Amino acid sequence: MPAELSAALVAESPQPEGRHPRILYVERTWFQPSADADAEAPVDAHGDPDATAVVLASSGTGGTAKSMAVSHARMAARLAIAERDVPIPPGARVLTTISAFTGYGFTTLLRVLRAGATIVVEPGTGRTADTVVSEQVSYLVSAPGKITAILRAQPEGGGAHPSLRTIEFGGARMGEATVARIRARLCDELRIVYGSTEIGFVAGGVLPRGRAPEGWVGRVFDGVQAQAVDETLAPMGAGRTGRLRLRGARLVDGYLGDADATARNFRDGWFLTGDIASVSADHDLSLVGRADEMINLGGNKVDPVLTEDALLSVPWVRDVAVFEVPGDNASRPPAIWAAVVTAAQVDVAQLQAVVRERGGAAVPRYVMPVAEIPRNAGGKVMRERLVTLATEAMAKARTRR
Repeated sequence: MPAELSAALVAESPQPEGRHPRILYVERTWFQPSADADAEAPVDAHGDPDATAVVLASSGTGGTAKSMAVSHARMAARLAIAERDVPIPPGARVLTTISAFTGYGFTTLLRVLRAGATIVVEPGTGRTADTVVSEQVSYLVSAPGKITAILRAQPEGGGAHPSLRTIEFGGARMGEATVARIRARLCDELRIVYGSTEIGFVAGGVLPRGRAPEGWVGRVFDGVQAQAVDETLAPMGAGRTGRLRLRGARLVDGYLGDADATARNFRDGWFLTGDIASVSADHDLSLVGRADEMINLGGNKVDPVLTEDALLSVPWVRDVAVFEVPGDNASRPPAIWAAVVTAAQVDVAQLQAVVRERGGAAVPRYVMPVAEIPRNAGGKVMRERLVTLATEAMAKARTRR
């Protein structure tokens, strides 16, 4: 590399197998202050508020991720709502494990900079818990799976973490037992944020002490409209459950290069999410679960979070994801599976007994040990990948017979 150039690595950590990191080469003078820096005029704001500020990708948990363009005006509006309703303390030391290439991660990065807080760079798999300690992190932004891993790394009986003051999480809900353990061993204040890449932050709040309302993810923020609708897209009454749709000035126009997906999900100014939810008369939003992730239990739809919360209470279970493998319409009926990361040999009977004791949760028929639970950049479980792994495991078992 020429001596006048410096290299900056621009990449996720760790890199997926077969993918090379992106490297940006810049002149060394970029890192040297100008002799007359104080006399230089600030950079002008972009002249066109409707021009694209950033292209973001959806989570892609149920298939191919979709790209969408967010304008400067919409990004500014998203940031204003986030600053107003989910403020970051100015002196906080903030560690976020959410990728900056996602809507949540990118908005959080801007929130930290605007608040004048300190960003702590996420060091990669397996080192997050150590970084919270060494960098005296006071504000953690993460997803349930990563928070659970940090919790497991805490010494038994050590009490709350000395520097952590607030944990903010999105991407998925957490069960009641998991929340109680986090409060006892990490920190007391837990903030939940619900949103989507298509519109930004939608609802949120500080989890109440004691038992929170079932599925509660906060109060809908001002400037956002949220409705539960039936199959004909007719609005449901307050407190009734249906498919959630969202509307607001921060909503993108559609997906880039995917007219079919845009037509399915963007209708009459509304964005149709994949979530089943209810909105109360007081604008509290409660999720039942994602329509494509719900487990069919005797004709009733059950959220896999209930089973996951029960399984995470077992000391040797490090991480878990519960999913349903469809039947083959012949010899194999649909079955509930649990993928588990463990610190000991799997005892299937013990796991099933723990779930039965919880009540209302789906008892897994099969348990599949895995090295790690596949999650996307936003921390959401990629259940379709687990279904593929389970199907492949069954095919191998049949071959060995």
